[in-house]
Amino acid sequence: MNMLIKNNQCVPTNRFWFDDFFTREVERLFTGNPANTSVTPAANVWEDEKQLSLELALPGIKKEDVKIKFDNGVLSITAEQVKQTETDNKNYIRKEFGKVSYSRSFKVNEKHFKTDAITASMDNGVLMVTLPKQVEEKKESQYIQVN
Repeated sequence: MNMLIKNNQCVPTNRFWFDDFFTREVERLFTGNPANTSVTPAANVWEDEKQLSLELALPGIKKEDVKIKFDNGVLSITAEQVKQTETDNKNYIRKEFGKVSYSRSFKVNEKHFKTDAITASMDNGVLMVTLPKQVEEKKESQYIQVN
C-alpha cells in the first residue's frame, strides 16, 4: 500500500530560489543584515500497522509558532522564528539574527488515513506528527445460494 507518495515535493517558502539567493546575498553585502531565511527542515518518516509518523527538526521553534495544515492530500508544515534584538549603538561587522522560516510539505494518499485524527507534539525542537491509518474492515466470506 502506498501511504506516502514517494516523490513528495519539499515546498520551499520562496518558489524562485535564484531571486531569493540574489536578494539575500545582496542585502548581506550592502547592509550586513540578512534578508529572511527559508529552510527546509530535515525529516524522518516511518510507518507501522497503526499509523504514519513524521519527525521534523525545528531547532529554536516554539510550538505556538508551528502551523500544520492538511488540504487536498497535502500535509503542510510551516514555522517561523523571529529573533528580536534590542536597538543598540553597536557597530556590527556582521549581524545575522533575523527571521527564519521553515516549510515542508508531504503528499499523502488521504484515503488511507483518518485525516480528522492527525496529532502533533513538540519536544526539544523536534516536531512529531502522527497520521492514524484507516481501519480496513475485513469482510467474511459469504456463501450465496444458487436458485
